[in-house]
Amino acid sequence: MNDPVASQGQGQGQLMRDERHDLPRYADELPKDFERFRKLLANYSGIPEDQVDDHVRAVREKAWSIHPYPCVGQWRFLDLSISQHPLYPKVLSMLTSDDDKKLLDMGCCFAQDLRSLAADGVPSENLYGADLRLEFLDLGYDLFRDKGKIKAHFYEGDALALPGSEAEGGLKELNGQFDIVHAASFLHLFSWEDQVTAACRLVSFFKPDAKEAVIFGRQIGTLKPGKYQRRNDPNGSRFAHDLNTFQQLWDGVGEKTGTKWKLEGELRTAPKWRGEGEVSGDTKLMIFQVIKTH
Repeated sequence: MNDPVASQGQGQGQLMRDERHDLPRYADELPKDFERFRKLLANYSGIPEDQVDDHVRAVREKAWSIHPYPCVGQWRFLDLSISQHPLYPKVLSMLTSDDDKKLLDMGCCFAQDLRSLAADGVPSENLYGADLRLEFLDLGYDLFRDKGKIKAHFYEGDALALPGSEAEGGLKELNGQFDIVHAASFLHLFSWEDQVTAACRLVSFFKPDAKEAVIFGRQIGTLKPGKYQRRNDPNGSRFAHDLNTFQQLWDGVGEKTGTKWKLEGELRTAPKWRGEGEVSGDTKLMIFQVIKTH
């Protein structure tokens, strides 16, 4: 979903509430810098400003009790990262000027970025979200108070599952439908092999004739690419990329899918996530877009 911890074993997911709040990556206090999200709740959801803090805390606690994802514990979902991406103005223009264009947000959590798009004028019926956990999609309705209002489509499923398996869930309904895929804090969860599997699945979601097919988002990057052990999971690993290795990954995906992809991106200074310790100097924030060239 949103961080390497997301793929840890289910044992941690069964922790009692008090134990959950002692876990690393849980920040008690709301950040002061989430004005963009505040405005979204006020203008899109109609939540009075003096109720916003308590409302956000209540939904966060429900989510944390389901599974202690770092994006939830560190309040990362408040960032609305899609609207900060350099490609956002172009994506917004594509989706508002052509009713046939559709966007999928893969690993969408509460689908907060889809609400941002809807609030900026994108027809919500052309927005789709998919996540591993249906509970988080349901909590999105609670967070934004838009059940029956938003016409976006939400699906539960595992991008690593074999096609046709039960774990694939509703993802099979999404094949061949999209022009744009947003995948923030998603691929960095996995090993190289699983990233290839997940990326090939992303490719399968595009329309066969999509002329401007693009996958964009942000994820953890590094100056020292390689395999890293998952936190609190001695049997699991993930692969962290620089721009060169990420292009190599997409070269391999292209060979497997009969397509070609060009990476454009940059490595920025990684923020100190709320509730996190000091960030290594080698750790970066990768802002990327992968464009289909063939």
